[in-house]
Amino acid sequence: MRSEVDKLFYELMEYSPKKKGAALEIITAAVFNTFFKEEVIHDEELIGESGAKYQIDVLIEKDEKVLVEVKDRTYNSNKKLEIGILREREGATLDLQNISEIFVVSATGFTSSAQKYAQGSLSNQRLKPIKLVDIRPSTEDDKEEKTAEFHLKIRGVKAFDLLLNVEGISNDEIGGEQVILYNTQGEEFDEFENLCISRVGYVKLNNRLYKVKSIKEGKDKDFGLEEIVSRPKGDPVLYLRYGEKEKLFTDAQLREAINNVLIKKESHLIETPNYL
Repeated sequence: MRSEVDKLFYELMEYSPKKKGAALEIITAAVFNTFFKEEVIHDEELIGESGAKYQIDVLIEKDEKVLVEVKDRTYNSNKKLEIGILREREGATLDLQNISEIFVVSATGFTSSAQKYAQGSLSNQRLKPIKLVDIRPSTEDDKEEKTAEFHLKIRGVKAFDLLLNVEGISNDEIGGEQVILYNTQGEEFDEFENLCISRVGYVKLNNRLYKVKSIKEGKDKDFGLEEIVSRPKGDPVLYLRYGEKEKLFTDAQLREAINNVLIKKESHLIETPNYL
């Protein structure tokens, strides 16, 4: 039986990992590399002071190591992750050296007791901090909260596009709104003729300020200001929540992220996974 995460992975990559649960592990490694900007290692083995071996789903290598435990319960039960998983991984840190913190990733959420334990670990000096992350295939409800890219075409001496990610804004909310541009010092641009591309830092929309992610120069010369809103390339397929931060990854974004962290070897692939 394939999980919902397995199905998503196959749709993206057109192959399936050999090990049960590995699809979410690989996706987690890809997402951590992209979202948290961390160098990650998937499926690492560490040896404790006792000589015992520990399989680590995802390892982040810094001055100290960060353990990432990944659980996909979408195979059958869809049960939320319990406190026992957190305690088990916390216990392993007593035997492992140079562990700074633990991330636990779930595709089905966490029980209230698990959330309480993780929250308590942040202030308990006897415990390693545990941070909870939700990573799962996105739903239609998620997709209603737009993760839109603004393409603001400023037409004047030289046309160019301002590209920035804006989460939680729907297309309907944007229509007819005035867009104000600010430079990197927070000063408003009042004359487009004197607009310096390299100095554009923010745009204001619906009384909220958004940072410009990147700038793409246009080709055509024209006059006036035009607003164009488009979704990121591809369709939203993956939802991530970490604390108060939420993000939707499109199929194109996730596929690229997976390719960035995974070297496709024959040992990773199997035409018909043994858990189907």
